[in-house]
Parts: sequence; C-alpha cells; structure tokens
Amino acid sequence: MKKLCIILIGLSVILSCSLNDLHVKIDNKTEDSRSITSLGRGLVLEYLFDGNVEDTSGNMNHGEIRSESYVEFAGGVDDQSLMINDESDYVRPYVYIEDSESLHGLSESDLSIAYWFKSTSRENRTSGKSIAFNIADSSQGHLGDMPITGNQLLQIMHFIDYRGNITTEWLISIPGAKANAFVNSKNNLSRYQWHLFVFTVEWGDTEGMKLYIDGELSSKTDDPTNALAPFPDIVDYNIGGDSVWQAYNDVVGYDNFRLYNRALTSDEVEELYEYETNDPYVLIDENFYFSDYKSGKYFYANNNQDVVLWANTYPSGSTNGNVLLGGDSNVYLYGDSEYDLDIGKEDFDIILNLRTSMEGQSVLLDKMDGSSGYKISLNNGIPTLTLASRGNEISYTPEFVTTLLNDGAYHELSYNYLRKDSEGLCLYIDGELVESFDGSDFYRKSLSSDSVIHIGTDVEHTLYYSGYAEDLVIITY
Repeated sequence: MKKLCIILIGLSVILSCSLNDLHVKIDNKTEDSRSITSLGRGLVLEYLFDGNVEDTSGNMNHGEIRSESYVEFAGGVDDQSLMINDESDYVRPYVYIEDSESLHGLSESDLSIAYWFKSTSRENRTSGKSIAFNIADSSQGHLGDMPITGNQLLQIMHFIDYRGNITTEWLISIPGAKANAFVNSKNNLSRYQWHLFVFTVEWGDTEGMKLYIDGELSSKTDDPTNALAPFPDIVDYNIGGDSVWQAYNDVVGYDNFRLYNRALTSDEVEELYEYETNDPYVLIDENFYFSDYKSGKYFYANNNQDVVLWANTYPSGSTNGNVLLGGDSNVYLYGDSEYDLDIGKEDFDIILNLRTSMEGQSVLLDKMDGSSGYKISLNNGIPTLTLASRGNEISYTPEFVTTLLNDGAYHELSYNYLRKDSEGLCLYIDGELVESFDGSDFYRKSLSSDSVIHIGTDVEHTLYYSGYAEDLVIITY
C-alpha cells in the first residue's frame, strides 16, 4: 500500500570526501572517476559538517560551535550539513574559528571562499539577514565573545527579502587600505534549495573580486587592489551569527565550507559545482510535502471552498495514498508559495503515477508564470512537457505513443532531462523510452518561476485533470 500521496524523495548519496584527501589520492595516482586535480591545492580550511566542525584540510583549523543548542547537523548536499535554527535577535549561534598561521596568511595571498547555502525559513521578512562568513579584528581582545573593536575586515551576508528570495553581498574593509571593496549579487535565488556560492579575490586584477553562484559568474567589482592591506595582529573567523549585538538570523544551512589561499578559476568553480552534484540529490521544498505520517509537513488543497489545510491525514476522495482530482468539484492541489517545487538550472527527473479515462485536454501540473517555468499536460492521453525561461518557451510532444495515458489503467509517466545532451530530454511511460528530444535548448537557463505550482489544473484554472494521481517525485541533479 502506498504510504505517501505526494512526496519529494531525498537522495543524499553524493560522495563525502575531503578535497584535500582527493588531492593526495591524485598525487598517488589512485583511481577516482570524479577526480579534480587542482581543487585540493591551496586548501586552508574545509568543513564537511558531517556531525562536527573539524577541519579536513589537514591544517588543524578546527571550529567551535557557540550557542550550540541552536545548531544541529542535518541532511545536506552530500551527507550532513550545519543547520542554524535560531530566528531570535538575542542569541548568536555560529562557528568560531581561532586565528592560525595558515588562516592569517590569507591577508598576504589571493583567496577563495566556497560553500553551499540554503534558507529554510517560512517567514517572508522585509530585511532578514544571515551572516555566512565574517573576519573581525580581535587584536584588542573580546567583551564576552564579541571583539572589542567591532571592525569587520571581510563579511558575506545573505538577505531574505519580503518575497523570500536570497540576495547576497560581501564587503572587504581592511584598516589601512585605500578603499573598501563591495559586491552585490544581481540575481535573486529561491529559498529551500541548496546553492553553491564561491567568492574569489585576485588583488592584482582590477576586476578580481568575483562572486559565482551554482558554478556561474554572478557579478564582480571593478578594482579590489585598493582594498588590500595586512590583517591586524589577531582576527576572529566566524561562520553564521553576526558582527554586532543583534543576530538577524534566518533559519539557514551550510555545507562543504572551504577556504583557499588562491583564487579559483572560473573553470575550477564550474568543476567544483559539477563535482559535488555529480550524483543525484533532491532539493527538498519544505513547504510542499503531503503524508499520512505525523511529520508536520503539509500542502494546501482547493475543493470549491476556502483554502483548506490538510495535515497528517488523507484528504477526502483519496484511497491508500491516491488523490482523486477533478470531478464535479474540480479538486486540485497547490503549493504554499511560489518556491514550492521550483527548478533552477539543474538537470532533473519528474515522475508521476496516474490513472484516468479523460478525453480532450487537461493539465497534470503547472508552474508557469508566462515567461518561465514548466508544465505537463495531456491531450487525449498523449503527454506534453512545456519548458520556458525568460520568454523562450518550447513544448515537447512525442510523435508516436503506443500506450495512451487515458486508457483507465495506472501508468508511470517519467521525464529525465540532461540539459547538455542533444538527446537529453527523455520521455518514459511505464519504464519504456518513448522519445528523446534535444536537451540543449535550456542548458544553463533557469526554469524558476514566480508561480505557485498547481497539480490537477493549470495556474489559470481553465483546464482540469480528472482522475487519480500518486507519488509525484521531482529529483534535481
């Protein structure tokens, strides 16, 4: 018997290994099918957050968790991640890292900061902040755990705006330098999804201060050379928390945090992103999950009434985890916000089991906002996948289908999309390949949209699907 009506399945099976160990393996010429020869070079600090804050770079820059009752280790990009769960302005949960020779040497070299980040807060704050990384002057000691001077040498912040998007900025402000350097990201990112942030500085390059998001260059300053100066004698390094008395924390997660004493190249940043997403994992949308277990997760439904919250029980009209959609009352499901089941630039699978005898046109699921997103529709039992990014919209309909999906039997409909491949978009019905399409049309193009996902109807509520549905699975790679 099916236990879940609609579920996102998390597959955390990415290889959890230190890049420092990987570099050693390469030097010893041992086989590793995903080896990247350069990404262990210049590694000063590496936290995989697999239940601890130990440095796996070999430099012994171990961390110390402050206010640990607000910190936990939970599922991440590969294994575990560091989750900071405090939303109060009165407590400062963070990872403290003591100064060392290898860390202090960052003031005399180019540098890179790389980590995975996501926000899991359900609050749409006007100005929620999360301090991802901070270097502070502690040469005059501390008052409590705060540096007395309060001078921030380098700070990376993520802002959660009123719509829940993530905006990033980082500042270099070293005493004695001719000027500060500042980067503000140009793109907003969906919450609930892991994103790779990489910050690099080449002090001698007039365009050397760069920010990469998910392997791609986001924005850069004109001239970081004016911001170069030696660090004070003693500095603190923090992950999380804040630099002042108020914390401004959102509920956030960090994974695979790395510091380098050199600037990673654009190719290396892309390779790092692909290396850590080589195996499938799921970006779980916290707001969209329906179960008969007492999980506290929920989704909304509409049955020609006001919005009804169904939590921890099957909705009326369902049988053993199957949702009966459509009918006289046009039942359909929809998410809690526009970030539910959002897909960015990743490869992905969409799998749905269904049973229907419906003729004509209907929509199985729709997350289109007119210019971006995705939709799956049926026309007399033949499926069509529609993708759109910034106004470029393409529909993929198979030319010949031997098994129609409206014959009254249960069928598994599955799309597998590898965007680089000229035949990378594959349609399967009941496990059999029906047709392959050119997958390169949306390579490096985001399918994220501002629309709330609807299941059993289109977002305009003009076409309804009538039949059963179960086990919606969306996997991103």
